Amino acid sequence: MLLTEARKRDDELQLVEKTLGDVRVFLSTVQLEEGRGRNDYGQHLSLLHTIDHLERWLFVMREVDPVDALRDTDFLVARQLVLHELDMVETLTHHTPPEESRQWKTASKQLAEYRKAHRAELLEETAANQLEMDQTIQKVQALLWLDRIGYHVWRATRHLIKPTVPSERFEVNLED
Repeated sequence: MLLTEARKRDDELQLVEKTLGDVRVFLSTVQLEEGRGRNDYGQHLSLLHTIDHLERWLFVMREVDPVDALRDTDFLVARQLVLHELDMVETLTHHTPPEESRQWKTASKQLAEYRKAHRAELLEETAANQLEMDQTIQKVQALLWLDRIGYHVWRATRHLIKPTVPSERFEVNLED
């Protein structure tokens, strides 16, 4: 069962990689006409950001075997936050209002705070000889992995539903 699931996961990640590659190739052919407008530029820029974050997310997904990373149940809250973000992704449509990007930001920020607090606790437990260093490293890696997944999901969805609005000089709006 585990080998079958691992193979299925690998097949799915390969499909995502191929699809992202196809989208990247397509976007590289898009040529914005001179004077076409900042809105088109902002949308194109946001698509590039989205693809970049999805490719980073794909790298993170391949970095760790989720079964190994999530073997124990220490980080149920972090896992729930990531699952919540991914569940919200399933509700995305081309009609999703831009202000809804805050939902992913909130979840990602909560995940980052959770990671910071629990990482510090793990290190303190290790310093007090309550936890072996190898266990600490494994647990911290699992926390970091979950945090990176949540972060890239947030950033990809933010750019997807709330395109960048460049200033008059086409500078990127760095609101969040």
